[in-house]
Amino acid sequence: MTTITARSFGAGARARFIGGRHFAILKLGLKLPLKYFLSATGTLLYIMAFILLETASKELQAAQWISTTPTSVPHAIPMLGIYPTVEPSRRKD
Repeated sequence: MTTITARSFGAGARARFIGGRHFAILKLGLKLPLKYFLSATGTLLYIMAFILLETASKELQAAQWISTTPTSVPHAIPMLGIYPTVEPSRRKD
């Protein structure tokens, strides 16, 4: 499959999926389970906030605006914002 064919196939699949949901909700009168939808959304936002906070603190450590304290954990997981360093709990002058 070429790249253009794969992209058009993916776009068509997304359009069919969204069209199916549109039909089910508006034409058939199906209700969205808001409790589960909103709790999943809130959980994802919480995880994203954690990742952004940890990535920002790593960038501040790289710029040497805050001190870096290495830990005994040797592996970093950048996709989750987990790095083998500890941020100081307060600013030391």
